[in-house]
Amino acid sequence: MKGNHGGFSILYVLYGLFLFCLLLLIFFPYGRLAESLIHRFSEERKITMRYDHFDFHLPLRCSFQPVEILLPNGDGQIPIYRGNLLSLRVSPWSLFRGRVRADFQGKGYGGTLSGSVRIRRPFSSGAGKYFLQVAQLRIEDVLSPFYLRDFKIDGRLSGEGTIRVPEEGRYLKATGKITASLKNGSVRNILIQGLDLPDFNFQAIEVKTDLREGVLRIRKCHVASDILLAEIDGEVRLDARDIRESPLNLTAHLKAQADDPINLKGVARFFHKTPDSKGYYSFRIQGTFRNPQLL
Repeated sequence: MKGNHGGFSILYVLYGLFLFCLLLLIFFPYGRLAESLIHRFSEERKITMRYDHFDFHLPLRCSFQPVEILLPNGDGQIPIYRGNLLSLRVSPWSLFRGRVRADFQGKGYGGTLSGSVRIRRPFSSGAGKYFLQVAQLRIEDVLSPFYLRDFKIDGRLSGEGTIRVPEEGRYLKATGKITASLKNGSVRNILIQGLDLPDFNFQAIEVKTDLREGVLRIRKCHVASDILLAEIDGEVRLDARDIRESPLNLTAHLKAQADDPINLKGVARFFHKTPDSKGYYSFRIQGTFRNPQLL
């Protein structure tokens, strides 16, 4: 009987432990814990996240609606994402290895985006790998925090990019590739010294770039517009203090459309340029993003 009673006692203990674990699984405040971890991670990275509604789903998936993400910029902050929805899924196993591996999807700027983040400790360094894919974003909304003077551009942006930040977390040592396409938009108030460009519409702007140790190598930039055709390549040495002051070292092959509304032939004569067999004139573009110059 004692053996039977002892057996029953063990069963009761196991049953009690099972009930405790089941109740813990059901009623544990995972959402609040996940939200506090996200806030802690954001503070380490000096990121500000603003949202109205937070949802959590096991094992580690959460969503924010609507959401705004801001990064430090000098003495202030600059928004890098505003959207109706951002869904984030974190691999729990990566956390045990001192890393964060997360996939995300979002709806914002009139389009969609998705990607992944692989970050190593210390999280504050930003070292890791980042992948982003976007489709049909309104470029005017994306770039509004970065506009120079009265310059404006609109259209629908699609593309993808992969960036690797080295262990030391020095962003100007990052490497990667970016491919982007901007369709059916317009450019307003663009200023290039030496070339009088009116406001114009474009059918497509196609860009392929490589990034290595603070140098953005433009392998291809094709512009098809109602006033000119352009093929641009070269380098941009990124300025860590102010991206708008980054020096330009580009070559632009330009061909006027229709009746030459920008007087490209007159500009070419001034710079002693002659067209190639396809009617393109070759120029240098130097200066900075803030003050580009045609040479």
